Amino acid sequence: MAWTLGNNLFCNIDDTFGYFPDRTCHERSSLPDPVHVAAPLTYWLLCHYHKVNAEKVWELVVSMTIFWYAQIVGGVWRVSMLLVSFGLVIYVCTRLYHHIKDNLLVNTMVLYLGILLPSFSIGYNQYACINYARSGFYYMEPFHGILYLTDSTRELYGLRDRYGLLVEPVYERICESDRFPNGWPYIYELQKDGYCRYYEVVNNTFTHEPDICPDLQHEIREILENHFEWNGSEYDDKGQITVTELIDGKAIADVRISMYGNLFINYNTERFIPDDSITVASGQIFRNDSVKVYHGTKHSLSYATQIPDDATPRYRIYVRLATDSPGLCCNWAPDVDTLIRFDYQKFDQSDFK
Repeated sequence: MAWTLGNNLFCNIDDTFGYFPDRTCHERSSLPDPVHVAAPLTYWLLCHYHKVNAEKVWELVVSMTIFWYAQIVGGVWRVSMLLVSFGLVIYVCTRLYHHIKDNLLVNTMVLYLGILLPSFSIGYNQYACINYARSGFYYMEPFHGILYLTDSTRELYGLRDRYGLLVEPVYERICESDRFPNGWPYIYELQKDGYCRYYEVVNNTFTHEPDICPDLQHEIREILENHFEWNGSEYDDKGQITVTELIDGKAIADVRISMYGNLFINYNTERFIPDDSITVASGQIFRNDSVKVYHGTKHSLSYATQIPDDATPRYRIYVRLATDSPGLCCNWAPDVDTLIRFDYQKFDQSDFK
């Protein structure tokens, strides 16, 4: 509730002063940005009031341009650009002081033109979350105060509001969820390593948390990626590894990968490989030479095991592969056995919660 009221307050301030901080990319291309206009215009009006020549207005235009583009970088680059932008404002106001000799007014103008006015113009405080770059000049519809962040690799994404961080940029994709009824509006899927977390924007909370262990999920994703990298792949080859707890049947890891030239991680809950309906006992290998997939027919192999195998079993691992390789039917059982022999001991039960 506090977040909603604060966000609405900022929106009302923007509307009152005539700013449009969060236009879409298309709208930005056709309208001037307030940050480039507000500070130079304020400086020109002040000079006109004191009957001083506004000779440094272009320095302010440069300063505000640097401030604007500081949004799309993070870390040292963001800090450097903001310092340069603020330094130019100090220089302009210092030159103005030589004409009007008013310490209070000039110091106020430094803060107003250097920090407050540009921040109101872009619609949020970019001094917060300074290590993360803004991803594009757009916002999360329909929330005008929710912006996308990206990490230093430009491959992982998160969220922030006008005041600070909401979600760390550690997710591969953020999209609106369609898995909940109309009674659950504004829930977004945060996708990473083949599993989803659900973020409720209005209340700024995660909901319907999965049983997935993130570390184990990431480890298994790397195992599958390495498998296809080392053994090669054809178009629409598929691989899946699922780890479940034997006590309650919860899936603590489930990675589904398809190969389409590049690796594609599948997030759908529907059946991934047609042989999913076949139950394979622990230690059993099931082969099928004619599995129908979307783009043709594949050779498939399903394999299950339980770990630890020298004590009471706690987890069940299920491996499914579907490829074009004929050798899958007779020679790949040892490879599949190696495929699942990850270091499970470091994933203690307490790590899964």
